[in-house]
Amino acid sequence: MVEEKYKYHNLSSDIVFKYIFGYDKNKCYTEWLLENIFNLERNSLKDKLKIKNSLDLNRTKFDSHGLELDVVVMMPNGDLINLEMYAHGFGEEEQEKSYIYLTTLFGTQLPPKVKYVKAKKCIQINFVKDKKYLDGHYRLLDKLKEYSSKGIELYVINIDRSEKSCYHINEELRLIYKLMNTKSLEEAKEIVKGNEVLENMAKDIEKFNKDEWLTDYFSVGSDWERKLNATAELKLQEGIEQGLIQGVNQKALETAKNMLKLKNISVEDIANVTGLSLKEIENLIIV
Repeated sequence: MVEEKYKYHNLSSDIVFKYIFGYDKNKCYTEWLLENIFNLERNSLKDKLKIKNSLDLNRTKFDSHGLELDVVVMMPNGDLINLEMYAHGFGEEEQEKSYIYLTTLFGTQLPPKVKYVKAKKCIQINFVKDKKYLDGHYRLLDKLKEYSSKGIELYVINIDRSEKSCYHINEELRLIYKLMNTKSLEEAKEIVKGNEVLENMAKDIEKFNKDEWLTDYFSVGSDWERKLNATAELKLQEGIEQGLIQGVNQKALETAKNMLKLKNISVEDIANVTGLSLKEIENLIIV
């Protein structure tokens, strides 16, 4: 039993979620989860996934790099899936962050000048504790519903509604969502009893909770929490700036294209007006 001075971190805790699903050592759980969510044959993803931002628990390096508590997974076909836990509600701010992360993931997967038709699908799966949300599958649409992105999808899974009859999930997913809401190790062990994968998962959650270095490091007010907040702000700002830069570049390219149609305007003058390089403008001429 965990000593009283340690708070129990369940599976809805960001760092435990990352430890279980975003850690190469525990990749079997990520495979199991995605097989269930996408209704795939058991073991069909075994040893075929790549966790692109695996948790690094090297204690000598822990203070030298940022922390990413979402889990970015590359599927066998190259599709990218971002798993993230929202245990404290999924309001407007969380929704905006989710869309920024998803669109940034999609927009930055290819090198410059590669056509977006070659981009792989990006799927965001948000596990939320917010009673106003049902389990759902969403795509990005404009207001007139004239356009639907084929490359971006968003799932919202409310782990608070695992008992609802309208919640179309299998029994294993129902159990893991219950596990995400447990308040003690004893409750966790009771819920998973009889399911080998979840029993092993509960043991690893227990291992995390009983590791004094981990529980101290990830306590409220720790260096980890301060670094996490700083990393989240940086990631959000990078996503915003990436979107702005792409928007500005696109506008400059359109301006350059229009100027090229006019006579007696040199490439150098167009570069001065748009801020584009001579090479970028010359590429437009070739196209």
